[in-house]
Amino acid sequence: MPAVFPPVRWGDLELIDGGVANNTPISHAIELGATEIYVLPTGYACHLHTAPSSALGMGLHALTLLIQQRLIIEIRAFRDRARLVVLPPPCPLDVTPADFSHAGELIERARRDARAFLAAAPVDRSAVPPVMRDMHTHNATGRDAEGDE
Repeated sequence: MPAVFPPVRWGDLELIDGGVANNTPISHAIELGATEIYVLPTGYACHLHTAPSSALGMGLHALTLLIQQRLIIEIRAFRDRARLVVLPPPCPLDVTPADFSHAGELIERARRDARAFLAAAPVDRSAVPPVMRDMHTHNATGRDAEGDE
C-alpha cells in the first residue's frame, strides 16, 4: 500500500504492491489458461452508513473505489473469455474493511453472503453466471436483498 509501506528495491527497480494497480488480475488468470474464475472482492463497500471521518479514511475509501473500478473494467473486458462468478462484497458496512478489529465479523458476513449468493446462482453451468450487482441491491432503508443492514 503506497503511503503506508515504502517501495521495495529489487535490482534496479522500486516495487510497490501490485494490488493497487490490479487488485484482481483476471487477465493474468486467463493468460494462464483459466476458463472459470471466482472472485470475492475485498476492501470495497458499495454503501457506507456513514462517510469516513478522517482524511486517511477518505483516502482509503477513495482507493477502494479506484480498485473497484479496475475490477469492473476487467469484468467487462474478459467476461466473454472465461466464466466469471463475481461475488458481492459485504455491504452495507458500518466499519471499513481495513478495520481489522472487526475481522471475525466481516469474515462471517462474507461467508454467509457468499453462500446465499452462490445458492441463488444458476445451476446450469452454461448459463451466464451472476456478477455482483445482478443479485445485490439495496432498498430505501439501506438493507440488502436478504433484509440485513
